[in-house]
Parts: sequence; C-alpha cells; structure tokens
Amino acid sequence: ELDPNYATGHHWLGELLVERGRFPQGQAALKKAHDLDPLSPAIHTNLGVAYMYAGAWDDALACFRQALEIDPRFLLAHRVRGLTLVRAGRVEEGLASLRKARELDPRSAHAAADLGYALARAGQPDEARAVLRELVPTALVSTFSRLSRLSYAGADNLPKVPPRSAIVAFSLPEVYALAERIRVRRGGAAVVAGALSPRTRNAQVALFQ
Repeated sequence: ELDPNYATGHHWLGELLVERGRFPQGQAALKKAHDLDPLSPAIHTNLGVAYMYAGAWDDALACFRQALEIDPRFLLAHRVRGLTLVRAGRVEEGLASLRKARELDPRSAHAAADLGYALARAGQPDEARAVLRELVPTALVSTFSRLSRLSYAGADNLPKVPPRSAIVAFSLPEVYALAERIRVRRGGAAVVAGALSPRTRNAQVALFQ
C-alpha cells in the first residue's frame, strides 16, 4: 500500500503464498516482482520454485535458466533446478546440477542434503549415505524392513492420475502441496502421509472414499 512498485515486497509476498500452498496467487505476486526487477536472479528462481510446486516443469526450468544467465554462480538456482529435473524424471541432468551446487559451495548443508535426497530417489543409496555422513559425521543410519512393497513406476504429471486415486506423500510439506495442486485441477484429493503405517494409510483412504 505504501509503495505498490516495491519489488521486494511482492517477492516476499509471493514466497509466503507459495509456502502456504496458494500457488496461483503466489505466482501472480512473483510475476509482479519480476516485472519490477527483471534482473534479480532470486526473483527468477523463486518464481521457478512456484512453478515447480505446481508441476509446471518447463516453466520452472525456464526461470532457473534465466536466473543462471544473470548469475551463473547463483547457488539456489542450481539447487532447485536439480530438484526439478529429478522430479521431472530427468535424473542424470538433475544430479549434475546438484553436484554443481556442491562444487560452488562445498560447505552448504542445503546443497549436500539436496544431493543426498536426489541420490536416494535415483536408487543410489550408498552414495546418498556417503553424502549424509559428510553432512553429519556422527549420524547413525538405521534401516527397517518395510511392511508394504513399494516400486518405482516412473515420473508422471498429476493431471494424468486417474480419478479416485490415492496419493502417498513422504514428507508433510508434500502432502499439503500435492493436495492443493490436485484440488485446483480436480476439486478434491485423497493425499495421505507416507510416514503412517500401511494399515493407517488404508484406513484414511477408506474414510475418503
């Protein structure tokens, strides 16, 4: 209200809206910030993050590319570009981007954690554990047998998910983000937390049905 042309204000508002799962409003605020300050790599990157959470991979990658053209060493852009590529099924490209982020700042805990996550998701648990040990030398890695069998079926876009599907998300932020993305497109969703036991997950899905 005091200054409608304050790019930083629009930028921070957009980040807040995206974190709350209000993706269309967050994208609008970040686009306004971009219009006011088109040379900010941070704004380009966070607009890309908003697209990433909405599943718009190509739009997200375009934003990260623009950010890196402005500042080739902008760490956050390399990190989220890598995560987006992994989520889009372009795993090797994503790992290359995440390794580049680690090269730029070997002391960044965020860059290490992102790479470890991507390696685990890519089916390379030994490398993921090695990164974890670098991040937390005193960490103890414990493994437990699963009560249900999971298999990787490849990457796909949410609009292609058949109606009345149940989606299991393995982190709480993903639960809310996925639910919002499906609600906008379909009007409803059954998204449950992967941390729950199979019995509890099945009970929640039955309740939604």
